[in-house]
Amino acid sequence: MTPYTFPGIIEYLNIEDIPQLVGVDMSELDRRKGHLIIRRQIAIALMYIFSDKSGDQVGKVFGNKDHATVTYSIKRVDESIQINDKEFMHLISDPFRKLYHLHLHKKARYNDRTQLETIRKIDERIEMSYFAQKLITQVA
Repeated sequence: MTPYTFPGIIEYLNIEDIPQLVGVDMSELDRRKGHLIIRRQIAIALMYIFSDKSGDQVGKVFGNKDHATVTYSIKRVDESIQINDKEFMHLISDPFRKLYHLHLHKKARYNDRTQLETIRKIDERIEMSYFAQKLITQVA
């Protein structure tokens, strides 16, 4: 992977790589097909959790969506994990694992104040996210 191009997102990950981690191309993310909607929701939720960007900033990456779309996507991800949707878990587990391990790697390496603020914010988002907490137990 190439160095990041979206400040605040985990090192060596382009913003365009997150949707690819869930198996969809950025050009397809605005389509309203069921399988793409689920993948877009996963990509939005992961991008929000693993960056220090606001909901509006993340939404703009996904075709000028607003913060409400980001919030709804996170809620849908949480709900799908709460009901233990096997297909959904299959889609999110590997991308989450990769992003979480990148986050832990970055956390261990950096002591720059700006980087530490980003890491702290990501840690807070992980701690507050039901789906992140549930998936961490599977990753560890």
